[in-house]
Amino acid sequence: MGADYIGFRGCDLQRSLGVDGFLGKLKLRAYKGAIEAQVPEEQRATVQVQVQVTGRAPQTLSYGGICQELDTFARGSAECPSCPVGGGAPVGCYRYVGYPVDAITEEVAFSFFCGGLDTPDSIADQLYRDIVSQVPLGSGWHTQRPGPLAELPTPFVYTSPGGRRVDSAQLLAAMFITLEHPALVVAYARFFHELLAFVAVERDAIATLEPDGQIRLKVEIARPEDAGPATMRALERAKALYGSRTLRELGDVADLINQTIPYALQGAGYVHVDG
Repeated sequence: MGADYIGFRGCDLQRSLGVDGFLGKLKLRAYKGAIEAQVPEEQRATVQVQVQVTGRAPQTLSYGGICQELDTFARGSAECPSCPVGGGAPVGCYRYVGYPVDAITEEVAFSFFCGGLDTPDSIADQLYRDIVSQVPLGSGWHTQRPGPLAELPTPFVYTSPGGRRVDSAQLLAAMFITLEHPALVVAYARFFHELLAFVAVERDAIATLEPDGQIRLKVEIARPEDAGPATMRALERAKALYGSRTLRELGDVADLINQTIPYALQGAGYVHVDG
């Protein structure tokens, strides 16, 4: 369960399948990958799965049937090697953010957002006015936790000095929407760029990640007897910030959105989100 992102720029392959057909093929590819990761090759011929893809009724497909449907699609099109949205990879115009959103992502995204809420024309100010404030209280992002959508049991709540009330469930709901208009593509590119820069500062303040994968902590200790607890708190936070699956996937999404901007500004592209 998660959010599927397509940088839709109207190439021949995308046009021929349409959004729903293209997304359906991508979901079939995910099913195929899951089978190959979990079932030995000699046993795959007997595997049958219940497949649910956008625009179709649920159906039962064999592993062979899935492979047959994906045969041409998986190779992409002649345009894929030169496509900046997909980075030159076959059907590379796809990203995925898995749910539930992890706790550290919800925390730092909300902290970043609230920090700019009362700053005129900040990205937080713009998104709050146009999108976040319109998310109703009691949405799935409020109620389906801890569980399928978010790890945290309850959302964070904040009221700014300027009187704006917002919670982190509203923000998460606003983060996973289709960006149909050029202004939205540009705005969300800015949002994710600034969010990831904020995360980078947070990471650097507490630790550095060495080339060998080791985490080097930066811990200020006032009293020697505080060394143990302070170190453990810093280590846990550093592990969360550097090891976050959701933050890593949002970094991939940010790149996809950035690469889609030129097509959106020409009226030829947008970012489709299913999730």
